[in-house]
Amino acid sequence: MIYTVDRLRSDVMARLGEIARPQGLLSDSGVPWPEDVVSVKAVSLLDEVGSELIRRAGIEALGGGVDASSGLDVVMRRMPCGLYGAEIRLPGDFLRLASAGMSGWRRDVFVPVFPGSTEWSRQWSAEPGIAGCPDSPRAYVGICGAEMLLRLMGSESVEDSLEHLHVWARPVPDGQGEFTFPESLYTDLIAGISRCLV
Repeated sequence: MIYTVDRLRSDVMARLGEIARPQGLLSDSGVPWPEDVVSVKAVSLLDEVGSELIRRAGIEALGGGVDASSGLDVVMRRMPCGLYGAEIRLPGDFLRLASAGMSGWRRDVFVPVFPGSTEWSRQWSAEPGIAGCPDSPRAYVGICGAEMLLRLMGSESVEDSLEHLHVWARPVPDGQGEFTFPESLYTDLIAGISRCLV
């Protein structure tokens, strides 16, 4: 869901029991009101607190994520199992995979495998059922240089195409003061930021 910095400030202030400045009252006095201070601090804590909530949340609490499939360069690579893996360089603000699917797959993948996991080496297996196949696809997220690389395993054809890629990015406000955040975690976000401010 899309939220605004104004709503974040208002919700944090309500949680802290602060009252917003009445319109027109001492507007040019130069004295900062609690809402001015809360706004600056809430925005500065948004990325840290929000990112941690997204990282730790169960998949059922995240919802569908944001479609990140447009404009991505997808490179198909033949893997040791004989099937193909779609390699995608992830955006710099990538935080967590919500779901991914290729047109040739029979189901989506929701939980990626990271380096250090006991499952990481499966992508190099000669067995499609272990590495990833259309009935049981797998996603692997690793580091390639300074970027994160997503490998979606399980395509039978080099012509397979990315059907969708839904992710959660770091909750950083854009130029209009808007940010995207899972709706089910928003109350926890307000509580977490408020705890940091008291």
